[in-house]
Amino acid sequence: MYRPYQILRVFHFRMKSLSLLEFVPFSFCIVVTGHISALVHHLKLVLDGSVSYFFSNMDI
Repeated sequence: MYRPYQILRVFHFRMKSLSLLEFVPFSFCIVVTGHISALVHHLKLVLDGSVSYFFSNMDI
């Protein structure tokens, strides 16, 4: 397994070897996937909260 600082060193080496045009889409992909996973997590929390709120406020 890689230690975090080893991964950072590998990334740093890759960044130096990559041109800017190759690096930008790469970082963009990381940012987008991070945002999508955070968004999905947030939506799941919101849905769970609203469903439980809805059921707790229903008069059966």
